[in-house]
Amino acid sequence: MRAIAFQLLTCMLLALAVGMTVVTDPVASIQNEGSLEIRLQETLMGFEKQYWQAMKDHDAATLRRLMGPDGVFVDIRAAHLTTPELIDAIMRMTTLNAVFLPRVLIRQLGPDAAVLAYDMKLRPDADTYAATGVYVRRDGHWVRVYHHEAVPLPPRQAR
Repeated sequence: MRAIAFQLLTCMLLALAVGMTVVTDPVASIQNEGSLEIRLQETLMGFEKQYWQAMKDHDAATLRRLMGPDGVFVDIRAAHLTTPELIDAIMRMTTLNAVFLPRVLIRQLGPDAAVLAYDMKLRPDADTYAATGVYVRRDGHWVRVYHHEAVPLPPRQAR
């Protein structure tokens, strides 16, 4: 949970740095509260699933549609990639079989910006990691402009 909270805070700071207005309480969780948040969460998770399926299928056209041309992506190895670099890398990688886990958090940063955080595995037998995406609405369509992956911290040990 700490890894997702840290990623959400990082994304909110990034949004503030680029001039977006954060309009939600950064501490309060809106997971499963209100029909608008649920619809937005379902919409953006649908895009995430399309994105991972496009990676699996090596479908560059779908990846371009889902990602902003000015996107920045930080993968599990801490590689920093732009959208064109990421699409090029995806076209050269082996197939993934992503498994999405039930924990999903969303924060709407304004009418045209949102942060989505979720847990997943790259394969059913792989370690769990946390993923965070920042979406913006451009010309009426949501696109992902930032993505970050991190290995969650182990639970704190009792002292």
